[in-house]
Amino acid sequence: MSNNINKNYIFVFSDLHLADGTGTDDFGNFGVTSEREDKLISFINQYNPGKIIANGDIYEKWQVKMKKIRVAHPKMINFLETDERVELLVGNHDYRRRGRLFYHFTTKTNKLGLITHGFQVDTGFKSSISRFFSWILGGIEKIFPGIDNHFCKKKFWNQALRNKVRKFALKKFEKGYDIVVCGHCHGSTYEEIENRIYANSGTCQEGKLEGVLIDTDTGVVKVITG
Repeated sequence: MSNNINKNYIFVFSDLHLADGTGTDDFGNFGVTSEREDKLISFINQYNPGKIIANGDIYEKWQVKMKKIRVAHPKMINFLETDERVELLVGNHDYRRRGRLFYHFTTKTNKLGLITHGFQVDTGFKSSISRFFSWILGGIEKIFPGIDNHFCKKKFWNQALRNKVRKFALKKFEKGYDIVVCGHCHGSTYEEIENRIYANSGTCQEGKLEGVLIDTDTGVVKVITG
């Protein structure tokens, strides 16, 4: 990390779904984990942000216990837990949702911002039944890695979820927010809607590098990919 920190920058990333390094692990499995951790940390640090928001579903606790996640992802865990710039928000796959759901900020241009995972749009994802089926899927993934992502990439599924999260952001605009950043639907997005901004931090699964960079001095929001 450089000493030349951009205190006005907020970097948002989400949906790593860190698991145990086997087929259940959509972030990185079967030997690619360490390399992907290095690339993600470098991807974030190249902007030297003053604040880093890990915007939910960082862990895959529906399928794997935290003890195993720590063993499989030591570099990422160390970064998340020791870098003072990191603020962890809770997503649905972070299981019991203990912790912060929202991060608020105000720009010097008087824009009010909100960062949240966005799983609130899916009432079904909050139930014990959803967690049970996800646990079953985790067992299947040990034999057929990536099977869940195969279905999530289907247009009918993915677009429906994107639309739900977008509508969630629109409702937050009605509450007075000018900038809303979500995750949850695994697709990076930037959209200007009546002088307001909705952005989605996408996902860093399967080698992807996606995030959102917010300049709190100017109010400029950018979707970043690597």
